[in-house]
Amino acid sequence: VTTCSGKTVGSGCFAACASGYSGSTQRWNCALDASTPPSPALIGAIPHCTPNPCLYNIPIGAQYEHNCTGAGTDSKCSVWCADRWEGGMKNFTCLAEGGFTGTLPTCVFVTTTETRTSTTPTSTTLSTTSATTSTSTRTTSTRTTSMRTTNTATNSATMTTTTVASDIASVVTGRLELSVSTTVGLTGSSVVESALTSVVAGYAGVPASYVSITISVGTSSASVRRLQSASFVFVDYTITIPVNAVSGISAASVAA
Repeated sequence: VTTCSGKTVGSGCFAACASGYSGSTQRWNCALDASTPPSPALIGAIPHCTPNPCLYNIPIGAQYEHNCTGAGTDSKCSVWCADRWEGGMKNFTCLAEGGFTGTLPTCVFVTTTETRTSTTPTSTTLSTTSATTSTSTRTTSTRTTSMRTTNTATNSATMTTTTVASDIASVVTGRLELSVSTTVGLTGSSVVESALTSVVAGYAGVPASYVSITISVGTSSASVRRLQSASFVFVDYTITIPVNAVSGISAASVAA
């Protein structure tokens, strides 16, 4: 963006980065160029502008995955359903104000069924009896022949295990804002992520395995007047509480 509209030869103006972009402001002068005949032209360096990353309205929830982390002004990213969830994909756009805009996909929890079949062999014995008679002396003998045959009967027993969305009692999301002296090495570090996960878990009174976090850095607009040189780390967290764990967790502690 510039302040050069309506300027005349011999005057100056400024060119700066648009809203949502960072870069230095450049001074331009209105002068006659080297063409024949000379024509008025703006002379000066073009600002080098870098898009600011979006830090707000990042998609959060156990049912979502996305590639929006680090996306800058005017760029797009995708949000889709996580593993064990079914649904489509939606696009989000990073606005100049520093937040994402878009519609989350509808994700349905996947129900799984397991079937087991057992086979049990059974045996059957058939008996055959024959009789022999003589004319002079009546003798009767009996012979029994046993023939053992094996038949196989299949008994099918089906065991069905069904998992439904109700195995999740509650999903709590939120954000922590931490003031730090430097942000170097805070993002992309498994040690920092593990430590902050433990902090959120301890704060909420839940096991760390229930907590997932996303770490980003930036400036806090609410604190910029009182901490001009401070940097901030934002911890977006999701706490997923299973049904079988609800009785041992205080709802008040999670919502605090």
